[in-house]
Amino acid sequence: MSVLFSTDVQKVTAANGEIPVKQDVLEMVCQAFLDSESETDEVINSQVLASRKYGKIKITQDVVDDYLEAVYSADTLTVMDQRLYSIIYDEVNSYYTQNRSTEQIAESLMKRLDLYAQENYQ
Repeated sequence: MSVLFSTDVQKVTAANGEIPVKQDVLEMVCQAFLDSESETDEVINSQVLASRKYGKIKITQDVVDDYLEAVYSADTLTVMDQRLYSIIYDEVNSYYTQNRSTEQIAESLMKRLDLYAQENYQ
């Protein structure tokens, strides 16, 4: 577990567009967005450069302050059940790949989700 919270892993987390849980890494990312000339880590700089290439938002101190306020005040963690997502994705995708009707998909989806819930949540 300590590896996941290490500075190096948290930098990679930030570079992948996620919010790092280490405050010093989060602040390093914010500083890199504010000051493109700042001497920060290569991993963090790669994320900042990629974001600037595709982003149109000017990062100001007010934007950073609002972002940090939102991060620091978060009190809920939302988790997506990847297996549920896969079931839904497979069924919806079959509309396009197998020419299945929406009625067929709905029936199959309900059966699969019911079975999944019974096996994993009861």
